[in-house]
Amino acid sequence: GRAPVRLSNISEIFQVCPLLNDRMVIFADPGFGFSVIVIDTAKGVVLDRFLAYYTPSMSPDHRWLVFPKFYPRFTELPASDEYLIYDLSKSPEANRPSGAKQEGDLDVDVGSVIFPVGWKNESGDNIGRPEEQQHGMGPVFWAPDGRSLVFDDGVMDTHSVVWVTITENGVTSARVHPFPSAEECPNFGLNGELQ
Repeated sequence: GRAPVRLSNISEIFQVCPLLNDRMVIFADPGFGFSVIVIDTAKGVVLDRFLAYYTPSMSPDHRWLVFPKFYPRFTELPASDEYLIYDLSKSPEANRPSGAKQEGDLDVDVGSVIFPVGWKNESGDNIGRPEEQQHGMGPVFWAPDGRSLVFDDGVMDTHSVVWVTITENGVTSARVHPFPSAEECPNFGLNGELQ
């Protein structure tokens, strides 16, 4: 049987994803971003709960979640997407950087950085960045085996294709290919005319 779980501070549930070993992931709206909740369905307990800027993308094998680090939507300081990966096969503690000690940090500083290279998922490191370091993430596309993914990264007027590979133990590497606007496909309307 399944034990019931009471969830608080949720205004809407968007998706429920079953996992192996009597677990599930719930993507929900707490009213200010997205909440990711990992549940042990046999025991009826929340194993982990954290925030993301928008709904994470789950790998086809249901092992990895990729998402932009949370920041307040109406912050007065410029914010940047910081792309994080969460390993659903590991404990909540193993998915926290060693510097995340305060309670608020535990809800936000979750996962390992996959991009931008060199960022460390430290408290508030995605807020107050200069314009040339303000990244914007496009949709994530996974390889069928869940071992690599690609997405569009935008900084100012420049876009790049980012290809991330993941080893079995969760080590990631990112390759970046700038995508000049001259290489973009033209936008044709329904009647075939260039717009």
